[in-house]
Amino acid sequence: MSDQPQQPNAPAAQEQDPNANYEEEYLTQDDMLEEHQDEGDEPMDDEEEDDAGREDDDVELTEEQQQTLDELNAPDDSIQGFFSHHEPVYAISLHPTIPHLAATGGGDDNGYVWRLDNGEEVAKLTGHTDSVTSVRFSADGEYVATGAMDGNVRVWKKAGKEGENWEFLTALEVGDEITWIDWHPKGPVLLAGSADSTVWMWQLPSGNTMQVFSGHTDAVTCGRFTPDGKALVTCSADSSLILWSPRDSTPIHKLTGSDARFELDGGITALAVNPAGTVAVVGGAAGGLRVVNLQSGDVIGALDGHKEGESVEAVAFAPEGALGQGPAGVVATAATDGKVCVWDLTTMRLRNTVEHEDAVTTLRFHHASPLFTTGSADRTLKTWDARTGTLLRTLRGHSDTVLDLAVTADGKRIVGGGDDGVALVFSAE
Repeated sequence: MSDQPQQPNAPAAQEQDPNANYEEEYLTQDDMLEEHQDEGDEPMDDEEEDDAGREDDDVELTEEQQQTLDELNAPDDSIQGFFSHHEPVYAISLHPTIPHLAATGGGDDNGYVWRLDNGEEVAKLTGHTDSVTSVRFSADGEYVATGAMDGNVRVWKKAGKEGENWEFLTALEVGDEITWIDWHPKGPVLLAGSADSTVWMWQLPSGNTMQVFSGHTDAVTCGRFTPDGKALVTCSADSSLILWSPRDSTPIHKLTGSDARFELDGGITALAVNPAGTVAVVGGAAGGLRVVNLQSGDVIGALDGHKEGESVEAVAFAPEGALGQGPAGVVATAATDGKVCVWDLTTMRLRNTVEHEDAVTTLRFHHASPLFTTGSADRTLKTWDARTGTLLRTLRGHSDTVLDLAVTADGKRIVGGGDDGVALVFSAE
């Protein structure tokens, strides 16, 4: 007998019949449909499902989000890059004897020397307090100079056979914004233009001032030594062009806007001198182009190819003999109208016209070649054949306006610097 007391009135356990039919406990398909409809809902048809999907697809992105998405999805043809600036890259220079070295200047107030082959930094060129808008290696590669909006030019000297080290040499103070710099083609003499209307020339390594050229009345927007180094040409926002001797601060020739043949509305924005050093072409802020004989100081032509009111941003001569051209040469001009015009100056005729989808900002001919490359606000670089106007390649990778470019001496690499803060290396083969 069990010690556990029995619970009074406990119901007796019922045995379950394993063969019992429980079908009546489940709902049929008709029952389920009937109950669902009783809730007052209608079955979702295919059109409603499509609408629901579209609601998810129609999520609006902010402008910043869309830009980020576009950048992530954009094609990139570059094979290497330099990413230390983080601000617009305004200027690029390639070393004349060490093929893998480049120098760049940017809106981060710094310049850099870096390697094209692996993107590694070689030297950081510091000391400026505003954007570095000019950078240039000397003709022999022994020096690199930077010019900035802080009114200073700074110079470094190569220390090491392969340019693995650069030592700061000197600071050259002008006072107002430096607009461009150029080295003498045969010696350590540096030239710089300023927003205060003056042009300065120094002897390196001493840093001694050799000349201060005063003759313009507004910012000196562009300038350079002639190819033989025997003269220099400077142009200004006051629409004047002056040819100088490096030994004398008195102009050899001067053209101004008071001469109706030379007048360029809005000032001069771009300059190039032919390989023979006998002809200059200048472009203006309103799209005009003038051809000047540097030997006589005469205006010998006006070229009409760009849209009126669109600034000429770049002018470049083809290398001597590259197009079988006459003594005056062949020149390419680029403007904010998106056009690049190729002109034969012997006949003063337009050879061909090519176009970007947006403003063309920079232009370079390849060494000893009829090919040239352009950079644009459409974020691409394009390489063309000046003989025919044929587009040979389009290089993508920048996410903003291309501001400057350079082509290696062997023509195998193209370097672009952009408003996106990066310098990218592309194959030109």
